Amino acid sequence: MNRPRWRLAGRMLTVSAVLTCLLRAAPATPQRSKPDIPKTWDEVALADWATPVAGLNLRPSHVSAKEYYSWATENVQTYPVYYPGLEPKGYWEMLQRIGPKPLVETDTLNSEDDWIAAGRRVFDELDHFVLRTYDPKFIAAARSLDTFQLPGVQPLPDGTVFGMCWVPTKQGVALSFSNCSGCHLLYLKDGTRIPGAPALAAVSRAEPRALTVPLLRAVSDANHIIGTAIPFRMPDEALGLLWYRAYGFLG
Repeated sequence: MNRPRWRLAGRMLTVSAVLTCLLRAAPATPQRSKPDIPKTWDEVALADWATPVAGLNLRPSHVSAKEYYSWATENVQTYPVYYPGLEPKGYWEMLQRIGPKPLVETDTLNSEDDWIAAGRRVFDELDHFVLRTYDPKFIAAARSLDTFQLPGVQPLPDGTVFGMCWVPTKQGVALSFSNCSGCHLLYLKDGTRIPGAPALAAVSRAEPRALTVPLLRAVSDANHIIGTAIPFRMPDEALGLLWYRAYGFLG
């Protein structure tokens, strides 16, 4: 028996309407965000950036953009150092076995919010790779309560230590120190974090001391890093000559 055409047409119309509603309700395929990353190293802009050296009338030169962009980048996840006695159970053992992990995985960044979150994580967790040390005496000191018995050294609200971190690498677990957040993260007395503010912003006559980073100076000296932030190692020379090279000649 033939079905009335109007019924068949009605059912087809119903199916079509349902599919239309489902398609409208389905989330649109997210568009992968393509950040506009500015060019950092511009040879033309840097040509007259440095002041000419007195007596020579020559400007210090820079590496080429090609060489700059050919350098390998550091992208290794770090983990906080905990104040002795506050480290979670099994934390140190986990660091020994986890191995190096990428700090940022760009393939997973699909939106502007993803990129912002990744940048925030880099700010918080990036370390000074030239300050990494595998020296057993520094590793042991970073886990010893004696090291933290200094004025200005105290645990943060989550039990971690300001400015210090562990870095699992192929060579083992290194002790290191915060990069961006080491200088540009302010902690108020109540534990409030203010990213971007100078770490010394709260220092005054009434509050003359900021959070102290244990072992920072000792490791810097051992690694021949002047001023704890110059991004290259200095030769094994007299301290005065090292300071001259770092700030007099190179500056």
